[in-house]
Amino acid sequence: MAKLRRQPKLDELTWRVYFFIRDYLREHRRPPTLREIGAGCYSSHTSILRHLDKLEGLGWIEREPNMPRSIRLGPRAPDYEPDESSDLSTDPPAVGF
Repeated sequence: MAKLRRQPKLDELTWRVYFFIRDYLREHRRPPTLREIGAGCYSSHTSILRHLDKLEGLGWIEREPNMPRSIRLGPRAPDYEPDESSDLSTDPPAVGF
């Protein structure tokens, strides 16, 4: 029998930040900026950074330092779906045989 992962106890704003990022990625096909997350969650830039750090620590999101729009869902996110367009695990097509 498969073992279910327990969801960590998170405050409401952390959940809202996560759902905002997930929904924004699905709708716009690109990550939101910190300003967009703050506006969408009615919270300050500093508060959003704290919640992003928490989500990154859980493995629910991944970010590249000093790069705008670098947020993506991590493999431990509750509803993670790999992005097929960025899948580097597939072999390139064979050419010339």
